[in-house]
Amino acid sequence: MQLKKTLLAIGIAVTTMLVPSLVYGQAYGKVNVETLNMRQEPNTKATNVGQLNQKDEVQIIGRANEEWLQVKGKDGKSAYVFSEYVSIEEAEGVIIGQGVRLRDYPATTGSNVFDTLSKGDKVVIQYTVDGWCKVIHDGREGFVSAEYVDSKFMDEIKSESISEVKRIVPTKVEAPAQTESTASKNNASGSSSSNSTTKPVESSESLADTIIEDAKQFLGNPYVYGGNSLTNGVDCSGFTQQIMKRHGISISRTSSSQYTNDGYKVSRDELRKGDLVFFGYNGSISHVGIYIGNGQMIHSGTSSTGITISSLEGVGKPYIGAKRVL
Repeated sequence: MQLKKTLLAIGIAVTTMLVPSLVYGQAYGKVNVETLNMRQEPNTKATNVGQLNQKDEVQIIGRANEEWLQVKGKDGKSAYVFSEYVSIEEAEGVIIGQGVRLRDYPATTGSNVFDTLSKGDKVVIQYTVDGWCKVIHDGREGFVSAEYVDSKFMDEIKSESISEVKRIVPTKVEAPAQTESTASKNNASGSSSSNSTTKPVESSESLADTIIEDAKQFLGNPYVYGGNSLTNGVDCSGFTQQIMKRHGISISRTSSSQYTNDGYKVSRDELRKGDLVFFGYNGSISHVGIYIGNGQMIHSGTSSTGITISSLEGVGKPYIGAKRVL
């Protein structure tokens, strides 16, 4: 039995070495069929190691060939799936031109330039539209000419109709004074300055429970990119900002700015309810939610999920870190 396991391991290792160009950058996508088999190797005769359901999100970590993708599922294990049955939602890309203009609309005329990107800059590509890519770079969103963006998944990234595209309003974020306002809130609830190392923690735990219960009333409400309405539509960072605002806590508007400016960092094994949890690729933040305990978070996920509860592994993007703002 041990010999069979050893031979199997060797076989898998050899197969992996023979698979061309596995390092394709990263992407994430959604299953677009009712059930999708996960295979140990990139062929239909390989051992079935699991199944994915329709709309499940997966992290795409490589490509075996034109037909097979290597993915990580909710359990964090990698396997191969048929590429036709995964719709790519976001993918890593790299800028291949110098001084590439980041615009608020996908057009050279009638658009405003609010930043320039350098050759080698990493971006997250969200969709393509008429020869342009909607990207995120260092927390800023905008459009760049697809001519100056390279991605191994470019041909499979979803495309949008120009009629559906809205002009981006650049968000200027000021560093919030949330530490002071949070301290004032804790003091108002009865924390004494002499015991500030213990009682604020008790107060923040109680506040976290209140915030989470409040957030849950909005479950099922729509995701809208750039939205700020908890009832009519909100994106991930708008959701965290608006929920915290309802409880007197000021945080930044974008997920990247929340990670950079707000609260203080905590390790994953120190997570407490109410912490903000962040996701993205290569340290570039592109998603945020509120930790609710037991490895789960509440967040405004995608247009198909709306405001929902997911496991930290079920977001479809790598976990980057957490900030404590309570």
